[in-house]
Amino acid sequence: MHKSRWFIVIEVKGSWFVDCEGKSHGPFRTKEEAILDGTRLARTLNDAERQNELWVKDDASGAPRRLWSGPVPNVSASGVMH
Repeated sequence: MHKSRWFIVIEVKGSWFVDCEGKSHGPFRTKEEAILDGTRLARTLNDAERQNELWVKDDASGAPRRLWSGPVPNVSASGVMH
């Protein structure tokens, strides 16, 4: 089983942000800008032990959905990187 690091696109008072572990990136004027920058952040801020994922609330259902996920880290059962 691998661990994940989530990048979450959120709206706060009409502005859009990307939150990752309590650190906000933004504001962005539109949801689309936040998604583009969030994807860029998730691709470039690699974590050797966790898989990066970008999540956003679905407009229709309101449920969170994953828009992007990076490669799964290659970690053995003992927790050693390969």
